[in-house]
Amino acid sequence: MQRPKLNQIPIEKVWLVKEGLAQGFMTMSIDQWDYLLQLAYDDDWILLEVDDNEMVVKAYRKPRC
Repeated sequence: MQRPKLNQIPIEKVWLVKEGLAQGFMTMSIDQWDYLLQLAYDDDWILLEVDDNEMVVKAYRKPRC
């Protein structure tokens, strides 16, 4: 499965979750992509890309229309 162009968001914004709102997060390796990640991205989850040391290096979230 080919990874689409993802909408990168600032990592700092990831931790600013509004009170009372649940937020889905999923981690992924650099350049990883599969059907489960696609479903999470399409369902407004935040994808956290982690390096080999499991440090978050990028965050992605589908733009809201």
